[in-house]
Amino acid sequence: VKRTAVASGHGIGKTAFAAAAIHWFIATRPNPAIVATSNTETQLRGKLWRELAKVNNGAKNKAWFEWKTTSFTFMNDPTAKADAISWSEDNSEAFAGTHEKHVLGVFDEASAIARIIFNVFAGAMSTPGARWLALGNSTRNEGYFYDATHGDRVARKAGDLERGMWNAFVIPSWESPFVDPAWVQEMKDSLGEDSDEFRIRVAGLPPRFDAEQFIPRHWVNAANERVVPIFERWPLILGVDIGHTGDKSVIVPRRGRKVLRDGCHVHRGERTTDFARIIVDQIKYWREEH
Repeated sequence: VKRTAVASGHGIGKTAFAAAAIHWFIATRPNPAIVATSNTETQLRGKLWRELAKVNNGAKNKAWFEWKTTSFTFMNDPTAKADAISWSEDNSEAFAGTHEKHVLGVFDEASAIARIIFNVFAGAMSTPGARWLALGNSTRNEGYFYDATHGDRVARKAGDLERGMWNAFVIPSWESPFVDPAWVQEMKDSLGEDSDEFRIRVAGLPPRFDAEQFIPRHWVNAANERVVPIFERWPLILGVDIGHTGDKSVIVPRRGRKVLRDGCHVHRGERTTDFARIIVDQIKYWREEH
């Protein structure tokens, strides 16, 4: 499996697993190129890289490797190395150009890593030996990590993995032998089992509501699944959102409480006058249909 994503609650050992994966990969592949990052520099260097030092100190082959604060090298060979790279949306190029027969990307606490970093590193997955591991708490209900663990990038049917989808796991804290059941009960009592904080910290699930969202995602999901009949007395209304230069413009037809999803249109780069003509054409079409 080329892409594996793990969303979980606290305490299951995600960072230790990520460190062990780095150690295993560099010890078993010729000339591997390994890139590791995390949500913050503190998490990357103070936790993931510290955990890698612990893994190596306990390994029988620890003499093979040289651990430094930003790198982990096999037999002093610069072509067999793991690099700890802090990410920035302004410097996404740092994650480009990683091309080798055996590539490993490790994104720790990946929920807070920007989508552009994922998109840039995706170019490194062009070889059969490339692997990608993303782990974290589901602190957001949008973004690339959400898509890879709960959304439309999760492999759900045959052939999805070959099409670049993610093999996703959701692991609640209570399924881990490392987590005290008393702590889980304490969190349940203090936070409430239905609270977003419990979902994130214990259940490994994303929040139902994001602070930056106007409409909660679970409302949107429920609306998409709801079956609403059309009544003849409902008029048809076209909702039109005209984007600025370069942005998307959208036309959405609605009858009463039912959105006619097959009739939704998204346009990009249209001049205002051209988009006005499209609106006129849509009005004519829907007058004939309804």
